[in-house]
Amino acid sequence: MGDVADAVTDVTDKIVLERVDAILHQRVRRKRKLDACERVRVLVVEDNQADAELLFDLLEGSDNIEFDHDLVGDLKHACVALRERRYDCVVLDLALPDAKGLEGLMALQERKEDVPIVVLTGIGGSDGNEAIRRGAQDYLNKGSITASLLERALRYAIERHSHQARLVMANIELERFAGAVAHDLTKPLSAIAGYAQTLERLVPSLDDNARMCVERIVDNVDRAANMIRELLAHGLAVAAGENKAAVDLNHVLQWVKQAMADDIDRTRATIHCANLPTIWASEIAMRQLLLCLVDNALKYKADEAPRVEIRSKRAPDSWLLIIDDNGRGIAADERERVLDAGERLIPDIPGSGLGLATCMTIARAHSGSITLTDSPVGGTRVVIGLPERRRQH
Repeated sequence: MGDVADAVTDVTDKIVLERVDAILHQRVRRKRKLDACERVRVLVVEDNQADAELLFDLLEGSDNIEFDHDLVGDLKHACVALRERRYDCVVLDLALPDAKGLEGLMALQERKEDVPIVVLTGIGGSDGNEAIRRGAQDYLNKGSITASLLERALRYAIERHSHQARLVMANIELERFAGAVAHDLTKPLSAIAGYAQTLERLVPSLDDNARMCVERIVDNVDRAANMIRELLAHGLAVAAGENKAAVDLNHVLQWVKQAMADDIDRTRATIHCANLPTIWASEIAMRQLLLCLVDNALKYKADEAPRVEIRSKRAPDSWLLIIDDNGRGIAADERERVLDAGERLIPDIPGSGLGLATCMTIARAHSGSITLTDSPVGGTRVVIGLPERRRQH
C-alpha cells in the first residue's frame, strides 16, 4: 500500500497545484487595474465637516486618479448609500454618532458589503491594527494624512480586495475540483467492492476461506478509498496555503460541525466553543485543520462520550487556537512522531496517519506552529499558533 499511497499523493498534489495555477492565471487576466486617470468612487463616512473637507481636498489633488466622492455623516446613511450605489472603496471614521470604535466596521462586515474599507483613526488612536485584523484593508491616522498616503491606501485597498475576491473564488473552485477528483479516484474501488460482493451472492457454495477473502477485499477497498480522500485533503491543504484572506474561524467551525453531524450524533459528542477570531489564512486549509482535529477527538475517544473544547488566545503577533479533548491522549514520547505523515499510534483504529501531519503542514504553510500537550479535561491539548495579518504598504 505504501507505493500506491506515494503514487496517489504525487498525482493528487500535481493535479491540485496545476489547477490552482490555472485558476489564478485565469483570475489575473480579469483583474481590474487602477490605470492613470481612472475614475474611482469613494464613500467617505465622516461626521466632522472639517475633516471631510480635508479629505476631499486631498482626493481632488491627485494627479493619477480621478476620485468621485460622496459624504455621509453616520453609519445608517452609509448603509443606505452602499445599497443605492456601487463604490470602489469606503473611507470610514471610527468615531461616528451611531457607531463608536470598531462598531461601524463590524456592522459593515456583518452586512457582507463587498467593498474594501480604509478606516480613519484619531491622533494617537490604537484601533488601526485591530481594524485590519477585523477585515479592514488599511488604516490612516487623521493627524498624518497626506495626499500621497491617502491615494496609496485607497489604491492598495482596492487592489488587495480584488485579489482576495479572486482567492475566494479559487478556493471555491478548488473544493469543487477536490470533490470531483476524490469521486473519480474512488469510483473504480467501489466497483471492485461491488464485484466482490456480487461474487459472494452468486456463488453460495463459497467456503469460509473464500468468504473471508471477499470480506478482506471489501475492507481493503474501503481503507484505500479513505486513504485517497485523506491524501487528496493533504495535498489540497498544501495547495490552498498560499490563498489567504480574512477568515472568520466561527464560520469555519460551523461548517465543520455540519460536515461531521453524523459522527457527532453517533458518538454523542459535545463541542464547546468560545468566540473565535478572524484571521489571515486560507479558508480551505482552516476547514481541513479543524476537521482533522475534531475528527481525531471523536475517533480516539475514551470510554465516555467525546468532549471537545475550542478557544483562542492572543499572543504577541499571533493567535493561539487551543483545542482540548477528553480522549485517550498521546504519550509525551510519541508526540513528535505522531506529527509525521503515515504514523499511527493505534493500528486497530482505521486511518491513514495523515490527520496530524496535515495539521502540521497547514500550520507551516501559514508560518505557524503546532504543539501537543496533556489536556486538563483528560485527553490531548493541541495548540496551533497562527501569525496575525501584517500591514502591507
